[in-house]
Amino acid sequence: MNQSPINSENPKPLNNNDLAADRTELAKYRSRAAADRTLMAWIRTSLSLIGFGFGIPTIVKAIESTHLRPHINPIRFSVIVGLAFISIGMLGMGLGLRITQTN
Repeated sequence: MNQSPINSENPKPLNNNDLAADRTELAKYRSRAAADRTLMAWIRTSLSLIGFGFGIPTIVKAIESTHLRPHINPIRFSVIVGLAFISIGMLGMGLGLRITQTN
């Protein structure tokens, strides 16, 4: 099976304007991809903080059931810390969205 090459001629050389346009489009694509990765990192971190916020009171309640009494009320403290984590996570999510939208 002899097959002839599709294009046996030399390709037409590109001029500098064509090359610059290609580089500009690739730079735009890379910038957009970087912004998307940054947004995903903000969301991932925020969701982790929110998850920890919901998990901390549960863990402290389990420890409380062992009847070890520290000097502070562990249930109240865990709820405060949990709500703080949830608040920080929601703030981080909003901040990440705002930063990404401005870029």
